[in-house]
Amino acid sequence: MQRCTNAPSRLSASVGHRPIDWRCAVLFLSVLLTCASALPADDTGAQKATMQDLRTLGTGLMAWLTDQATESSTASDTAGSAPREEEADEEEADPNAPIELVSIPVVGREELEALLVPTYLPEIPEQDGWGNAYEVRLHPDAAALVGRPLIAIRSGGADGLFDGASYDLGAYPRDQASRDIVWVDGYFVRYPEP
Repeated sequence: MQRCTNAPSRLSASVGHRPIDWRCAVLFLSVLLTCASALPADDTGAQKATMQDLRTLGTGLMAWLTDQATESSTASDTAGSAPREEEADEEEADPNAPIELVSIPVVGREELEALLVPTYLPEIPEQDGWGNAYEVRLHPDAAALVGRPLIAIRSGGADGLFDGASYDLGAYPRDQASRDIVWVDGYFVRYPEP
């Protein structure tokens, strides 16, 4: 690399008795600013990264669930058994009712890898945008249940602590980064405002 020793315009400052060429200073500052802008100034970047991970993992789980339901349906059709019918006295679910996660067991990372990698996902996301572990819940008989939450994935937010096991549907202000981000059966039920 050739140094510009005879450059006509130089900054008057010098480092280690060597003059600083203004072009080098501009290049250094532009690289510094580019790197600094890649880092989130607040928790928005962490929230976006977390939501992307939840979408990715959720899509893999939904694809797995679809295949399980298809296999279950095919197996029952070939065995000659009647398909499961919904009971007439079952209540219609309230679409605005809180989502309860208590009835869905937590699934360990090893179990998730066995179910999803490599068929549905190349790898399982481990940590949210703040470095906290995700919690994944999957009902053991997910293919047979209808009308109940089957899959839930959540992040405890910036503080890593979960707000509870019941969630009202809807967004919360983006500046409340310690709030949970929750994905259930294909949809975000708790999430930061766009």
